[in-house]
Amino acid sequence: MTIETASRAAAVLSDPSFSVPEPSRTAIGELARLRREVSRFANGEAHAARRREVVALLDGLDPERLADDAADRTRRAIASGARDADDPRIRAVPAAVIAAAIGFADPSGVAADAEVVADAYRSGATTPQIDAAAGRLLRGAGDAAGPRPHPSIGSEPDTAALLVQLVAQAHRATGDLVARVCEAAVPGVEPATTLHEVLRHHPPVPATVRVVDGRPLEVALADPDPAAAARPAHELLAFGAGPRRCPGARQALAIAASVVETLRGSEGSC
Repeated sequence: MTIETASRAAAVLSDPSFSVPEPSRTAIGELARLRREVSRFANGEAHAARRREVVALLDGLDPERLADDAADRTRRAIASGARDADDPRIRAVPAAVIAAAIGFADPSGVAADAEVVADAYRSGATTPQIDAAAGRLLRGAGDAAGPRPHPSIGSEPDTAALLVQLVAQAHRATGDLVARVCEAAVPGVEPATTLHEVLRHHPPVPATVRVVDGRPLEVALADPDPAAAARPAHELLAFGAGPRRCPGARQALAIAASVVETLRGSEGSC
């Protein structure tokens, strides 16, 4: 069953009786460990505690600084020959920006590993290559200093997984957002306008899943309701609703807009 009406979707996402599917507690491997320790696949107090740490990390990330780094990395990618949003060098920018901001020693290497694990992170399906990449990300996260002091942020496994969560989710969702905005670009239309419309009609994460009475329920995240046109981009349904609304919307939007604007200002295709 799929919930496609935006108002109903928001109601479901705001209702605590609808949980998220949890990963297997017995699955082995680094990807399985990662999925068990992030906030995205947790419920109840485990989710609340992990989300608090994620919010604390994101609070230390200034969107303007992220945008500046995204523009710089995009310019360097263009200088190396990248010309469109689907080029792997452009695709790597969002994850590399977040990785640098939260203290990873090798942001470019982190982005490469994020590409390997991004889809498996959602599904749980793994391979030796994916497990190896997840392991490298977790070890790198354990060494990351983070953007600011926080009493519970260090090299504990849970916190390492949360740092990887930020990178993995930035890689696929923000990268897809950039690509869709470039695909929908119209000469003379401001990138911010196109970005807003893409989020409303073709969000990079088209749906999410909730569980009620043991049954999965797909919840669409498009919001074509005309009333949504007046909402700020970070408040659109594309970023969820309720207690699990994406806490990094402003950061994601800053990075995406910066990449798009830099591509449009070059000879790139956007």
